[in-house]
Amino acid sequence: MRNIHVEIDYIDSPSNSTRIFSIYPDTTSEGRLIGELIFSASVRTWVQKDRSQSSLSRITLANADGSLDAFVDETHLDCRIKEVIDGTSTTLATGKVDRVTFDGERNIIIELKDAKKLLDVQLQGNEFPASETSLSDGVTTNTYYALENVQRPICLGYCVSIPPVLGNRSINEYFVHDDQFFEIVDVYDNGVSVTHNDYVSSFTLNADPAGRIVADVKGEENSGGTDFLETPREIVDYIFSKISFTDYSTDDLDDLDPKDSADGVTTYTPLLCYYQTNDTALNVNEILQWMCDSWEGWYYVDALGDIRFGYLKEPDNYTADHEITENEIIDKIHVFDDLAPNLTKKVGSQRNWYVYNQDDIAAGATAQNKIDLSQKFRKISESTQSIDSFYTVNSTTHDSLLRNGLRGDEESDNIAYLYSVRRKFYTFDCKTNIGIGEIVNLTFNRFGLDSGKKLQCLGNTIDFINNTYRLILWG
Repeated sequence: MRNIHVEIDYIDSPSNSTRIFSIYPDTTSEGRLIGELIFSASVRTWVQKDRSQSSLSRITLANADGSLDAFVDETHLDCRIKEVIDGTSTTLATGKVDRVTFDGERNIIIELKDAKKLLDVQLQGNEFPASETSLSDGVTTNTYYALENVQRPICLGYCVSIPPVLGNRSINEYFVHDDQFFEIVDVYDNGVSVTHNDYVSSFTLNADPAGRIVADVKGEENSGGTDFLETPREIVDYIFSKISFTDYSTDDLDDLDPKDSADGVTTYTPLLCYYQTNDTALNVNEILQWMCDSWEGWYYVDALGDIRFGYLKEPDNYTADHEITENEIIDKIHVFDDLAPNLTKKVGSQRNWYVYNQDDIAAGATAQNKIDLSQKFRKISESTQSIDSFYTVNSTTHDSLLRNGLRGDEESDNIAYLYSVRRKFYTFDCKTNIGIGEIVNLTFNRFGLDSGKKLQCLGNTIDFINNTYRLILWG
C-alpha cells in the first residue's frame, strides 16, 4: 500500500522532536493530512519574460478534536514529504516551515518558506575598516575614514572600465576586489592609459589623477593562481562559497562547460564578468538571474531544496530522455504559443561598468579608447539569421554579462536559431515524472504530434497524493 508521510521537525527543549502526519493513518503517524499536497516548478528565460519559480504548497492537517492545538505554538524547523510503500520510504520533497496557524476550529495550516528567498542576501559581507596595514611599499597604514563599514568591491571575470574604490588619496590607492585579483590589464585617467602599481586587491598611481579613473581587471584568481574565474561553474561556486550555501547542483553547471549551441553542432562556454561596489551591489538572487539571462538559462529550486540550473535547447538536436504516448495522457492537451515578448537578436557583451561622457575623455586618449570607453558595451552582436515571421523582434540590446564579443556572437545566433520557427507550449497531466530541462518525445493524435515530436520540459507540477504530474513542454 502507498502512503504519504509529512515529517515536521520542531524544537522540544532540550532537544528537537519530529511529528509525522499521513494521508492514511498508520502506526507511525500522529495526525491526518487533508487537501492538496503539491510541488510546482516552472522555468522561463528572459526572452519569454516570465521568471522561473517553484513552490511547495501549504500543508493542511485535520484538527477537529483539538489534539494538535499545542503544536501550533511550537518553534518549527524543517519538513519532509515522503512516499512510503510496504515500509520503505523515499523522500520526495523538503522544505522549511515558515509559520503554523489555525484554520478555523477544524484544521491547521503549515506555510512553507519560499526557498529562493534564502538567496535574497548580499554577496559581500566584508567591509573596509577605519585603518589597516597598507599593501603599498613604504606606507605602514591606510586610513579610510568615510569608507569605514562600507562593503569592499568584488570583481569576477574579466571586467572592463570598472570604477575602482578610492581608499587613500595620499598615495592614490584604489581597490578593485575583496581578495586576490589575477591581473590589472589597464588603468585609464579620463580615457588616457596611465602607469599603475599592482598589489593584492588594489593598485596605486604614480601621479595624481586628472579626472575619472577606471580599470580593466581580471578578477578573482583560481586556487592555483594560474588564471581567473570566468565560467558559470567557477563563478557560481565562488558566489555560493561567499554565503556558505551548499544546496546546488554542480552537474547542471558542468553541462554549461561547454554549452551546446542551438544548432547542436558547435559548443562553447559562456564567459562571464560581474563587478560591484557598495553603490551597485545586487543580492545573490539578482546576480544569478542576470548570469542565467546571459545564456538563455534559468535557475530554480527543486523539490528537494537544491538550486538547479539549465538552458533553453533545440529539442530536435537531442536524444529523448522519455517517451510519452497518447495512452499515458490524462484527459487532454492544452496548446498555446510561446510569444517571446522580449525577443531581440542584439546581445551586448564586454560591458563597460563605467561609461565616459565623450566630453570627459581627455584629448590625449587614443581614437579607439574614445570609442571603447564611451559606450555601454564594447561590442553589440546582431545575428544575421532569420526569425519566424510570427514574432516581433525588438530593437533593444540585451544586457548580458558575457565578457567578450565572440560569446555575444554565439548567443545572438543561438537566440535567432531557437526562434527561427514558431514555438509552442504543450501542457497536460500524466503519470510520468519528467525532470525540468529533459527532452520528451511526445506522440498524440493532434497538433502535429502524430509521428512524435521532441520537446523540452519547462514545467512540472507534482501532486504527491494522487501521484500525477502536470507537465509543460516546449518546442
